[in-house]
Amino acid sequence: MNEGEVLVVGGTSDARALCRQLDAANVAYTLSVATPAGKALAGDIKGQVRCGRLEYGQMVAWLKENRTRWVIDASHPYAEMVSHNLLRACETAGVLLSRYQRPEQLSNLTHPLLYTARSIADACEIARRFGPRVLLTTGSKDLAVWRAGAGGKNVAGARTARGGGDSTLQRTGVRRWRNFRTVWAVQR
Repeated sequence: MNEGEVLVVGGTSDARALCRQLDAANVAYTLSVATPAGKALAGDIKGQVRCGRLEYGQMVAWLKENRTRWVIDASHPYAEMVSHNLLRACETAGVLLSRYQRPEQLSNLTHPLLYTARSIADACEIARRFGPRVLLTTGSKDLAVWRAGAGGKNVAGARTARGGGDSTLQRTGVRRWRNFRTVWAVQR
């Protein structure tokens, strides 16, 4: 079996755990991640790591070129477009697709100061109703939307990626806050 016959699509700790299971079973595979942060998160897995986003047509071509037989979608739960394109690509290429689904945890969280929103736009609307500062957790690709929609708020949040969002931070005008590696701030 070659490393392209099994493709794990990920970039999360869940994907790394699945790769370790494949390693333990001596299954050759390729892990596909979107960003250098995802590549760093892969750590010392035994499979090959390919880095870079793939659109639908590119996915189909990769699956065919590598004679892929099985795809495991362990992408981030909010990476809906990736999962949608993978489903279509696997159907087109005739490849078996398995989806790893994280156990849902949000419905178990309750607190009078915890707000949930269906979209970033809805979250910005909620945030505009309160004080001058917003603490959030979000991916770096959403920073520009937050900056535009936060209504003049100071927005601060923790980054979970290991250096993967630095260029996004610079493009959106976000700066590191108080020399903390994992905290950034959007100033009004």
